[in-house]
Amino acid sequence: MRTQALGICVAGALLHCLCISAAAAEVSVAVIISNTLARSRTLLAARYEVDIARAVAGQAGAAALPSVDLRGSAARYSGLTDSSLGALTLPAIEDRYSISAGVSQPLFTGGKIMKLRRAARLSGDAAESRLEETESDVVLQAVAAYWNWSKAVHSTAALGTAVARMEAHSADTRNLLAAGMATENDSLAADVLLEQTRLRLQESIDAARTAKVRLRFITGMELAGDDTPVKPAKLAGQQLLEAETMIAQALGNRAAPQAAKLEADAATARAAAARADFYPQVQLGARYEQSQPNPLFFPPAEEVNDDYFAGVTATWSLIDWGMTRNKAREAAARQQQAALRYQDAVERVRLDVEEARIAMENAVEREKVADRAEQSATRNLQLVENMWTNGLARHSEVLDAQSRMTDAQYQLVSARADGCLADAALRHAVGRPMIEATRP
Repeated sequence: MRTQALGICVAGALLHCLCISAAAAEVSVAVIISNTLARSRTLLAARYEVDIARAVAGQAGAAALPSVDLRGSAARYSGLTDSSLGALTLPAIEDRYSISAGVSQPLFTGGKIMKLRRAARLSGDAAESRLEETESDVVLQAVAAYWNWSKAVHSTAALGTAVARMEAHSADTRNLLAAGMATENDSLAADVLLEQTRLRLQESIDAARTAKVRLRFITGMELAGDDTPVKPAKLAGQQLLEAETMIAQALGNRAAPQAAKLEADAATARAAAARADFYPQVQLGARYEQSQPNPLFFPPAEEVNDDYFAGVTATWSLIDWGMTRNKAREAAARQQQAALRYQDAVERVRLDVEEARIAMENAVEREKVADRAEQSATRNLQLVENMWTNGLARHSEVLDAQSRMTDAQYQLVSARADGCLADAALRHAVGRPMIEATRP
């Protein structure tokens, strides 16, 4: 009778879980990634950084090209009177007009424009690499949130099955107590284990709710109450490459060290541009002007006259109280900073790969152990329940077997979800795509 009642309860719980799974909408990790990429403000800010860098590059490129300008003015004065200069009379001109067009072209800047153009171009390339790395980080964030949700949801299902199993055993124990075939202590022990498992179930339910809140924050999606994640699958047997091989792959694939290298090269170019201010700056200029009166004509007359000129101007700052020297000093310090950031980026890639590889090894071994433990706990529970039915096992042995079964089921789901997380982290560390997702 005890075995039959237990079997009916467990079957009912499993049937209930199957019905929920059939009715629920299964949300894939690709959907979460796509929505996270579309919503991420961090990613959007990185895209604007690319736009900013390209605009700065455009400004630097324009500095090397001829510039053309137009100028115009019109004014009317009152209260002016004619004046004399010896025998010469200078008329009072109340209406004054001027219009001119000019062109200027840098001829020699000590390489400043060329270096600034190179620095701007490298900064633009670095911004694009930063964007790529940011996108990879956002994808990892989405994948981590998804598998944490999956762990919580499917742990809830495992614990729900355990609660149903223990409820049946607790009821069975109370029936035996009433029949004088069990002690009060047996019944209390069964109830305590049941309540402990219910507490774990509630914690898992709360974890699933928290995970959905997190997903809503990063994706903007309002997940329905019956939406469920994919159940974490068993890790495919894969042979991990040697750490140094994976590090070499990561340094070639990851955008972060590439961006840091480009920024270091850009800082070198800016330092060279700052030193160019120590040299003379030479510029070609030409202008055509019509004005009334024309100040180049003497004596001034109330008539429109035109003039034009073309020439070369040179400037050389001899005393600026250390302004140029300190600008060059600042640029040199920023160059050293950028070089250090590049070295740090390379070391961080090594750290990421080594940590992710260790975590992956641990996840693979943990899943193997959890799988064996679940199989062992299942067989042990079946054996102990049969012995309990035949009066050959103590009640404490049944409770211990049920507790082990609950832990084993929970640990297996947890190990597989953590395996998915470890796989995603390793792919991110090495710079391999985690999933094919269309960029928004």
